[in-house]
Amino acid sequence: MGTEIAKRRAAEAALKHVVDGQIIGLGSGTTMKHFIDLLSKKIERKKLNVEVAASSFQVYLEAARKGLKVLDVYSLSEVDLTIDGADEIDSSLNLLKGGGAALTREKILAEMSKKYVIIADYTKLVTRIGEKHPIPIEILPFGWKGTIKRLSRFGRVEVRNCKGGKVGPVITDNGNLIVDLHLEREYVEIEKIERRIKNIVGVVEVGIFSGLADIAYIGYEDHVEILNHNR
Repeated sequence: MGTEIAKRRAAEAALKHVVDGQIIGLGSGTTMKHFIDLLSKKIERKKLNVEVAASSFQVYLEAARKGLKVLDVYSLSEVDLTIDGADEIDSSLNLLKGGGAALTREKILAEMSKKYVIIADYTKLVTRIGEKHPIPIEILPFGWKGTIKRLSRFGRVEVRNCKGGKVGPVITDNGNLIVDLHLEREYVEIEKIERRIKNIVGVVEVGIFSGLADIAYIGYEDHVEILNHNR
């Protein structure tokens, strides 16, 4: 219960960036459910003309269920603001994302955004990226074993399988596979690892988001901490 309160506090803090006339990108994650709920209420209360772009089919359904005007991302080249969650956040605002397998579309929205805002609870803070979770990587199914072999130079690689009813590997909204890379050692310069992984043929995107976030709101049960590049 404590982390849910913290998530909602972070989501509430990010609402101040929402103004009339915006197109807002919506990332994925459990904290985003709180933001979508709060955003729909603010739009109704303030009578705002705000449209949204969803990073995944799941987020699209959640936004539509809350009555938000959801745009086709294929028609957009830029969005005013993207609000997104994260699986890990370090003190330099580097992120680890991909727990929900939407990392490629989330990174595209981040790159399209004039402002990229992160919301998360305090359990997502880390001293280094990869501290608590493996690195999610989206790869093409074609030649997937060869791609995994090349990724193995960084550590142990596992194909992510579905949990629950469906049997088999996780398939992204793009029709690709997700693999999780357990780094064999600690990498201080995470930006270099991001570039090196992306340079491997067969890799679509990696869940390391370095240098993209403008500000992060970290929720606690009784307050919100703000991380930005002036820190």
